[in-house]
Amino acid sequence: MRMHHRFSLLIVALLLGLWSAGCGERTEPAPPPDAPAAGPVWPDLPVRGFITDRPATEADQRAGDAAFSFLAAAPPGMPPPTPLDLTIPQYAIHTDPETGKVTRAILIQAEEFAVEKVLGLRPINGDPDLIVPLHEVELLGTDRPADDR
Repeated sequence: MRMHHRFSLLIVALLLGLWSAGCGERTEPAPPPDAPAAGPVWPDLPVRGFITDRPATEADQRAGDAAFSFLAAAPPGMPPPTPLDLTIPQYAIHTDPETGKVTRAILIQAEEFAVEKVLGLRPINGDPDLIVPLHEVELLGTDRPADDR
């Protein structure tokens, strides 16, 4: 009787395992942290919604044309932010140095402030804008990248 009970439990466990494997969601293994970001296809570059040739204002940020505004943050005696000489907009890839997360984005803003070169990026997947240092970003130019980038 004891053997029959163990056998029944084994059959039930096996059936439950098969049933849950057939009903559960199938997941793909996670890509390595340095793999290109999977996700949406690269869009066309925008014709508006970005800042060039000048520091962004708070009004630009409120309008959605900038990710940040350092103009009001400059303490007295500190030079104001200056625009970086980069083509805006352009395609970009940000890699988070702590997590390895790769984000496809459009460069919408580039400024130097307090000796730091800072970029505003708009992720193509619809996530909130990123404010990141230039050294964390690979700039890809204005030609649409291959989908595996």
